[in-house]
Amino acid sequence: MSLRNGALLAFCLALMPASLLIYFFHRDLTSAQSPTFHHYGHATEGDGRFKELTALTRAYVAKHPTASAAMRDGTALAPLAYLNQELELKGEKWRVRDTDGLMANTYNII
Repeated sequence: MSLRNGALLAFCLALMPASLLIYFFHRDLTSAQSPTFHHYGHATEGDGRFKELTALTRAYVAKHPTASAAMRDGTALAPLAYLNQELELKGEKWRVRDTDGLMANTYNII
């Protein structure tokens, strides 16, 4: 394999996780109780939700010294129960069904 082909392969492999995130987060299911996936790199409703979830995670880490290393270094969101409790207290009309790292499966509530 030439250096050029190796560099191209490395570049494509580096883009693969980003393209998977775009695929999984860009789907938008319209039912009120259906999950809503967003790619957080575009100006979408998901941008605001992602910002809210990361702010809540920072608050969680500040209050809980035993938060996981992933939460502390910004590669995972706070626990689901905490996120949903805080969203309810803020009067938000959406909740989080599940998380995986920084990926969040959110849904609207009625």
